[in-house]
Amino acid sequence: MVKNLFSTNNNKLYYYTNFGTKTSIENFKKETLKSLDFIANFSEKILPLEKKIEFFSETKHSYGRTALVMSGIT
Repeated sequence: MVKNLFSTNNNKLYYYTNFGTKTSIENFKKETLKSLDFIANFSEKILPLEKKIEFFSETKHSYGRTALVMSGIT
């Protein structure tokens, strides 16, 4: 998982289209959430809890967190 995959967080996509793009992005995000729910609720006999925790931990790292980085010349 990657944050802003296909620039889905780009506000311009929502301003300049009246149909299609918004629906596609919303459907993409819904499918992503459904997939994560599926993995979380998958049988522990097939996918042990430790593997689920490892997967979601790695997903969290790859998805990242928003940060503000500022620099300047001193």
